[in-house]
Order: sequence, then C-alpha cells, then structure tokens
Amino acid sequence: MFEADFDVPRFGEYLLRSKPYVAKFGAASDGVRIGQWDLDISRMRNIEVSLPQADEQAAIAKYLAHANARINKAIAAKRRLIALLEEQKRVEVSTLISSGDVNTGDRWFPVVRNGWSVVPLGRVLHRAVDGPHFSPTYSDSGVPFLSARNIRPGAWSFDDLKYVDEGLAAEFDRRVRPEKGDVLYTKGGTTGVAKAVDLEERFQVWVHIAVLKLIRDLVSPEFLEIVLNSPACYEQSQLETRGATNQDLGLGRMKRISIPLAPPEAQASFVRQARIAAQKINSVTQKTRREIELLQEFRTRLVADVVTGQVDVRAIAVTLPDAPESFDNTVSAIDDVLEEALSEGED
Repeated sequence: MFEADFDVPRFGEYLLRSKPYVAKFGAASDGVRIGQWDLDISRMRNIEVSLPQADEQAAIAKYLAHANARINKAIAAKRRLIALLEEQKRVEVSTLISSGDVNTGDRWFPVVRNGWSVVPLGRVLHRAVDGPHFSPTYSDSGVPFLSARNIRPGAWSFDDLKYVDEGLAAEFDRRVRPEKGDVLYTKGGTTGVAKAVDLEERFQVWVHIAVLKLIRDLVSPEFLEIVLNSPACYEQSQLETRGATNQDLGLGRMKRISIPLAPPEAQASFVRQARIAAQKINSVTQKTRREIELLQEFRTRLVADVVTGQVDVRAIAVTLPDAPESFDNTVSAIDDVLEEALSEGED
C-alpha cells in the first residue's frame, strides 16, 4: 500500500512521478484539471505501489540518474544549438539591412540600404499598450491568454497556453484588444521579442506583452517584426530593460528604440529576402525542437518502463560509476537506446 517505506528514497521519487502513478493519482483525485487535483490522505493510502527489493530499487535509481544526466546533457546541447541558430538568423537580417551605402550617423544602424532611414520605434506607432497588471483567474477554455513564453522570435509557442473566460476577456478588451496586423513585443521576463499578429482568433495578453498598434502607411507588421528581432534592436531592448528579478521593458523606453525604416513600397521585398535567408535556419531549428520533444518523450517512457519492472536494468547498473558526472566517458547501452528512440521518432 502507499504507506510502505521506500528503501531507496530516490527510487520512490522516480516511481511516484512516473506516468503510470501520476495517472493513478489523477484517477483517485477530485477535480479535472491537471495540477489542481484534490487527493485526500485516505485515498492516497489506498493506492497500491509495487516495490522491488532494496537492491533492485538502488539499481533502478542509479541507472535512471545516469540516464537522466545523459538526456539532460543532450537536451542542453540542442537548446544551445537553437540559440546559435536564432542568433545566426538575426545576423542574416543585419546583413540585409546594412547592405546599402547610406550613412545615418546612428549608433545602432550607422549604414542602411538606399532609401532607408532610422527612426525611434514610437514614430511608427499609433500607440503601445500592455496587458492587465495582475494575474487573472484562468479557465479550462475560453479566450486564449498569451504571456511572453508564448512568443518566440517571429514564431508562436502554444505548448502551455492559458485561457480566461469571456467576461474577463471583455474587461481586458477595454484596455486593448489585440488584432491581426498588430505586433506583439515582449516587455517582461524575456524582453525584446517581436511577433506580428497573423491570428484570426480572438485572444488577450498579459502585462509582459506590449500590443503595438501601427501606422500602417509607414510600416507593415511583417517588416517591423523582422527589424525588431534584429541584433541591434534586441540589444537596445536589453539595455532599456530594468530590474534584476522582475525585468521590465517600459513602454516609454521601448518607444526610444532605434529601428531601420524602409520606404513602404520596399518593405514587402525586404520581408521576402529575410524569409528566404531564414528558411534553412528555421528548418534546422524545427528539427532540433522535435528532437528535444522526442528525448523528453523517451525519458517519460523509459522511467515508466524501468520503475514498473518492464525493463530490467540491474545488469547495466552494475557497470555504471557511482557519480553520473563521470558517466560521460563510459560506453553504455544507454547511448544506443537514445539513438534508437530518436530514429524511431523521425520515422
């Protein structure tokens, strides 16, 4: 029963956090939202737990410590690669912007293409408004409620999307209503990331996002997204960000950021050039993100199979050093399993 003691506490942690046992906790709980269950002690005590002998618990804990270290290292390397790819994409944009011979005298964009100028961001905006300055009560469904984590440079990330109900969304609409043709610009947490709104669906944003309402005769949302994500604009956003823990890119400081501005008739051509330059980089980035997802899925499956006894790892555990840090130089079957998992996912 659940009250049984684990001979190896780390094994107990792996077991109780594994997918099969999380499902058991959910089935025994009140409530329907993951992370907001109500599992009382009496029902918890009635959840059956399969416990192997102490020596097998120790072997499982040792094996999973090494496997997790290996997986974490692989994920970290792929995330570093994604960061480098995003930086390369920004460099490509910088090269396109500065490929002319017009000297501007501007610190951030000293040379731009013929016919371009450099202006403060505020010059091309009707207004900039951020979302509500408090954490709302979330709903299971309703109006999507975006925060800074939902925006990547030029891309959406809806993995952890929150919702608010219609009434709360209507209240937020009185402050600002984001719509297609606006540009979202992160101003809290991860600051200085821009995304043109191409969504037809209604949504709302938190305080960490500024909704930029554009003067469309001066700038297109696609053009502004690309230049705001360029290295020089991103660096300015970081210099204008205040706060050590609660970082904030204030709306007034945001409007001072220097941006390169092409003539309206030249902006569509520039956007096409920038997207062609970024196409290959985006393809590699997407593949790398998928590889991270496969590694995380593999970790979940591996832990479940090992702690429930479907895979016997005692023979492998004997060959492993005590400290996972020294595992990098150990040739092990774990590497082969990881490669096989990734190959299966790609098929």
